[in-house]
Amino acid sequence: MKIKIKVTESDIKWSKLGDGESCPIAQAITRAGYKPSAGYFTIYATCAKTGKVYSTRTPTELTKFMRRYDHYETVEPFNTELKMEKK
Repeated sequence: MKIKIKVTESDIKWSKLGDGESCPIAQAITRAGYKPSAGYFTIYATCAKTGKVYSTRTPTELTKFMRRYDHYETVEPFNTELKMEKK
């Protein structure tokens, strides 16, 4: 299954540092209809409608984004697609 996400400038501005449930990537996953947990190694997404849990290894580009964000470095909005597997 694939989840398309769009991390916006608002996500970057209003999200919490070091919080896998409210970081910019997690905010984008929430808008896609899932309850997220985004970490440096794994991203989990629970479907709000069915309760099914999906996961994927965090892509390298997203890990780099998270690390830059968590260290107060400049990051830019982006779009991507997460390839998720059912847990």
